[in-house]
Amino acid sequence: MVLNAGQALRSDYDESIIMGKEDVLRVTQIAPEATVIATHMDAINHMSLTREELREYVQAQGIEDHVEIPADGELLSF
Repeated sequence: MVLNAGQALRSDYDESIIMGKEDVLRVTQIAPEATVIATHMDAINHMSLTREELREYVQAQGIEDHVEIPADGELLSF
């Protein structure tokens, strides 16, 4: 599954407008056989979650075997 996981924030809205790290965790719990590909971080100025922050969170939650966080331009093959 490809998730936009940058936790975009808008000043006129109380919550994030796209998924964040807790959403990545929930998806791995709901679909434990899936690989989550987390995208949409470090690219647009309203993203509040960085790749490094998500990587640390994923490791702390023990879900690193289920989540890919590709670098800009990185290709993944399955």
